[in-house]
Amino acid sequence: MERRVNMQKEVCNYDGLLAGEVQTVESIPVAASQTIKRGDLLESKVTEGTPATEFTKVADVAKVGNIYRIAANDIDTTSGASVVAAYGAGYYNAAKVTVSGDAKVNKMALRASGIILVNCQSGTVESED
Repeated sequence: MERRVNMQKEVCNYDGLLAGEVQTVESIPVAASQTIKRGDLLESKVTEGTPATEFTKVADVAKVGNIYRIAANDIDTTSGASVVAAYGAGYYNAAKVTVSGDAKVNKMALRASGIILVNCQSGTVESED
C-alpha cells in the first residue's frame, strides 16, 4: 500500500520579510519623531570624525559608507528617542523592505552592511513523498 503525504513549507516566512538566514539581530538606538514599521530600512549616517549614534528611516538614496539595518518590529518614537530590534546581515525579500517617500535602495550600499535583498515568490510549495 502506497501512502502519499503532502507537505507544505513556507517560502519566506509569516510576513515575507525574511528570505533566508539572518545572521545579526540587535537593539539599535533610533531618533525621535518617527513611526517605524517592521521592514523599514534604517540608516545611520557616518561622517568623517563623527561616530554613528542613531538610526532614522532612509529618506534619500542609500549611500556606501553609512550603516544600515532593517526594523524587526514596529515602534513609535514621537515621544522621544528609543531603541528598536533590528536585523543586520542576512537575506531579505526586496519587495518587503520599505523606505520613506521617494527614497531609493542602493543594493551595493546595503551589501556593505551584510544586507542582501533578493526577489522572493510568495505562496506555498507542495511536494509529495
